[in-house]
Amino acid sequence: MGSLFGLTVAVFAVIWIALAIRGISRQSKRGERFNWLVWVGGFFVVLGAAGFFGAALSSLGMVKLPPSFEWPPGYVNGVVTSPSGLRIVPLEPSGRVQVYGSDWRYLRGWQVAAEGGPFKIVTSQPEKIEVYTLRGSHHFTYSEAGERLATETYTQSYDSVLDAGRSQVVPTFPLLWPFSSPFLSIGLVVIGGVGLRLSKWLRNRPTI
Repeated sequence: MGSLFGLTVAVFAVIWIALAIRGISRQSKRGERFNWLVWVGGFFVVLGAAGFFGAALSSLGMVKLPPSFEWPPGYVNGVVTSPSGLRIVPLEPSGRVQVYGSDWRYLRGWQVAAEGGPFKIVTSQPEKIEVYTLRGSHHFTYSEAGERLATETYTQSYDSVLDAGRSQVVPTFPLLWPFSSPFLSIGLVVIGGVGLRLSKWLRNRPTI
């Protein structure tokens, strides 16, 4: 069921972005006035859509990323520092755990089978990273190198799981922030859409 839903999201994302690009291209050919606004608005729409659908497909496991790939983190809740000094970052929108050095140098990352839902990170065991998911009540244990060591189901409530993480901004290239949050990606789509509507209104405005 999950793979079918993920495939549906992937098909919808491709169709939506393709139609958006086609519409932007057609609108830019109607005249030279305010073409810059068309392309800026279109860029915002496509970038926001790519961020939203990309994170969704990653969280559903439809996009397989290598450990060396760093997903743009942005502002993150639940960041944990391990006893060895590593920064463990949970990326709920993309369903990933990413590990950084004490200087925020990216080291590695991996997917978590959180079924598109939230999860918490606990580092109570030396050199081990425990992940508790809300959906499915999964309890995964990983090494700091990203190797899954154990998988089980926990019986306590998700809210009772110790939440020792903190919220903070993880160094992220500004242009990639829409990939870190669905709210930012949707906001970018809205801003781009307003820009496209404004360019159309300005072109059709009667000149005096």
